[in-house]
Amino acid sequence: MCSTLPAFQGRLFSDCHDVSLMIQNLLMRNECIDKKCIIGFGHSQGAEFVVKLSCYEPGLFKAVISGSGYYQPSFKELMRILPIRYWWKISKYDKGIYEQGYKTGRLLKHFCRGSVNIELESREHCWVETDDIDESTGQTFLQWYEKVVN
Repeated sequence: MCSTLPAFQGRLFSDCHDVSLMIQNLLMRNECIDKKCIIGFGHSQGAEFVVKLSCYEPGLFKAVISGSGYYQPSFKELMRILPIRYWWKISKYDKGIYEQGYKTGRLLKHFCRGSVNIELESREHCWVETDDIDESTGQTFLQWYEKVVN
Protein backbone atom coordinates (compact mmCIF):
# COMPACT_ATOMS: atom_id res chain seq x y z
CA MET A 1 0.00 0.00 0.00
CA CYS A 2 1.41 3.39 -0.99
CA SER A 3 1.62 6.31 1.38
CA THR A 4 0.95 9.91 0.41
CA LEU A 5 3.08 12.52 2.12
CA PRO A 6 1.88 16.12 1.87
CA ALA A 7 4.49 18.56 0.64
CA PHE A 8 5.78 20.84 3.32
CA GLN A 9 4.84 24.47 2.84
CA GLY A 10 7.68 26.27 1.10
CA ARG A 11 7.74 29.14 3.60
CA LEU A 12 8.35 26.76 6.48
CA PHE A 13 10.61 24.20 4.81
CA SER A 14 12.67 25.22 1.83
CA ASP A 15 15.80 23.13 2.33
CA CYS A 16 15.51 19.92 0.33
CA HIS A 17 18.38 18.28 2.18
CA ASP A 18 16.80 18.75 5.62
CA VAL A 19 13.32 17.72 4.50
CA SER A 20 14.68 14.68 2.68
CA LEU A 21 16.49 13.60 5.85
CA MET A 22 13.36 14.22 7.92
CA ILE A 23 11.26 12.03 5.60
CA GLN A 24 13.90 9.30 5.51
CA ASN A 25 14.04 9.38 9.32
CA LEU A 26 10.23 9.05 9.44
CA LEU A 27 10.45 6.05 7.10
CA MET A 28 13.14 4.35 9.19
CA ARG A 29 11.08 4.76 12.36
CA ASN A 30 7.90 3.43 10.75
CA GLU A 31 8.62 0.06 9.19
CA CYS A 32 4.99 -0.34 8.14
CA ILE A 33 5.42 2.31 5.43
CA ASP A 34 6.38 0.91 2.03
CA LYS A 35 9.48 2.95 1.16
CA LYS A 36 9.13 2.10 -2.52
CA CYS A 37 5.66 3.60 -2.77
CA ILE A 38 5.78 7.14 -1.38
CA ILE A 39 3.73 9.74 -3.22
CA GLY A 40 4.41 13.45 -2.75
CA PHE A 41 1.53 15.92 -2.99
CA GLY A 42 1.50 19.70 -3.07
CA HIS A 43 -0.44 22.77 -4.11
CA SER A 44 1.04 26.14 -5.06
CA GLN A 45 4.27 26.63 -3.08
CA GLY A 46 3.86 23.11 -1.74
CA ALA A 47 3.65 21.85 -5.33
CA GLU A 48 6.75 23.81 -6.24
CA PHE A 49 8.58 22.34 -3.26
CA VAL A 50 7.53 18.70 -3.72
CA VAL A 51 8.72 18.76 -7.35
CA LYS A 52 11.97 20.45 -6.27
CA LEU A 53 12.34 17.77 -3.57
CA SER A 54 11.72 14.99 -6.10
CA CYS A 55 14.51 16.43 -8.26
CA TYR A 56 16.84 16.67 -5.27
CA GLU A 57 16.17 13.13 -4.00
CA PRO A 58 14.70 11.14 -6.94
CA GLY A 59 14.58 7.85 -5.05
CA LEU A 60 12.24 9.28 -2.43
CA PHE A 61 8.99 9.33 -4.44
CA LYS A 62 7.23 6.90 -6.72
CA ALA A 63 4.91 9.68 -7.89
CA VAL A 64 4.28 13.38 -7.37
CA ILE A 65 0.96 15.22 -7.54
CA SER A 66 1.26 18.94 -8.29
CA GLY A 67 -1.49 21.55 -8.46
CA SER A 68 -0.49 25.05 -9.62
CA GLY A 69 3.19 24.26 -9.34
CA TYR A 70 5.93 26.27 -10.95
CA TYR A 71 9.27 24.57 -10.36
CA GLN A 72 11.45 24.39 -13.47
CA PRO A 73 13.82 21.41 -13.32
CA SER A 74 17.14 21.64 -15.12
CA PHE A 75 17.89 19.13 -17.87
CA LYS A 76 20.17 17.24 -15.46
CA GLU A 77 17.35 17.06 -12.87
CA LEU A 78 14.87 15.96 -15.53
CA MET A 79 17.11 13.05 -16.50
CA ARG A 80 17.31 11.98 -12.82
CA ILE A 81 13.53 11.92 -12.30
CA LEU A 82 12.54 9.82 -15.33
CA PRO A 83 11.18 6.90 -13.22
CA ILE A 84 8.83 9.16 -11.22
CA ARG A 85 5.25 9.61 -12.41
CA TYR A 86 3.75 13.09 -12.19
CA TRP A 87 0.19 14.37 -12.22
CA TRP A 88 0.70 18.04 -13.15
CA LYS A 89 -2.24 20.46 -13.25
CA ILE A 90 -2.03 24.15 -14.06
CA SER A 91 -4.33 26.89 -15.36
CA LYS A 92 -3.61 29.29 -18.20
CA TYR A 93 -5.31 32.07 -16.22
CA ASP A 94 -3.10 31.65 -13.17
CA LYS A 95 -0.85 34.59 -14.01
CA GLY A 96 2.73 34.23 -12.90
CA ILE A 97 2.34 30.53 -12.13
CA TYR A 98 1.39 29.40 -15.63
CA GLU A 99 4.23 31.29 -17.27
CA GLN A 100 6.74 29.59 -14.96
CA GLY A 101 5.19 26.13 -14.89
CA TYR A 102 3.60 25.22 -18.19
CA LYS A 103 6.85 24.00 -19.78
CA THR A 104 7.54 21.76 -16.78
CA GLY A 105 4.23 19.91 -17.13
CA ARG A 106 4.84 19.34 -20.83
CA LEU A 107 8.39 18.07 -20.20
CA LEU A 108 7.25 15.74 -17.41
CA LYS A 109 4.52 14.24 -19.58
CA HIS A 110 6.97 13.74 -22.44
CA PHE A 111 9.91 12.30 -20.49
CA CYS A 112 8.47 10.68 -17.36
CA ARG A 113 6.53 7.56 -18.37
CA GLY A 114 2.94 7.51 -17.17
CA SER A 115 2.86 11.21 -16.30
CA VAL A 116 -0.07 13.52 -16.95
CA ASN A 117 -0.14 17.23 -17.80
CA ILE A 118 -3.42 19.11 -17.54
CA GLU A 119 -3.60 22.74 -18.67
CA LEU A 120 -6.95 24.30 -17.88
CA GLU A 121 -8.37 26.96 -20.18
CA SER A 122 -10.22 28.66 -17.34
CA ARG A 123 -9.99 29.02 -13.57
CA GLU A 124 -7.13 30.54 -11.77
CA HIS A 125 -5.12 28.90 -8.98
CA CYS A 126 -6.15 25.24 -9.19
CA TRP A 127 -5.63 22.09 -7.20
CA VAL A 128 -5.81 18.43 -8.11
CA GLU A 129 -9.28 16.95 -7.68
CA THR A 130 -10.36 13.31 -7.61
CA ASP A 131 -12.58 13.77 -10.68
CA ASP A 132 -9.87 15.40 -12.84
CA ILE A 133 -9.57 13.81 -16.28
CA ASP A 134 -6.57 13.53 -18.56
CA GLU A 135 -8.34 14.31 -21.82
CA SER A 136 -5.56 12.78 -23.92
CA THR A 137 -6.29 9.32 -22.45
CA GLY A 138 -9.71 9.69 -20.81
CA GLN A 139 -8.15 8.51 -17.55
CA THR A 140 -9.37 10.06 -14.31
CA PHE A 141 -7.04 11.08 -11.51
CA LEU A 142 -8.25 8.17 -9.37
CA GLN A 143 -7.58 5.69 -12.20
CA TRP A 144 -4.07 7.10 -12.61
CA TYR A 145 -3.51 6.95 -8.85
CA GLU A 146 -4.69 3.32 -8.74
CA LYS A 147 -2.17 2.39 -11.47
CA VAL A 148 0.60 4.16 -9.59
CA VAL A 149 -0.01 2.37 -6.32
CA ASN A 150 -0.44 -1.10 -7.83
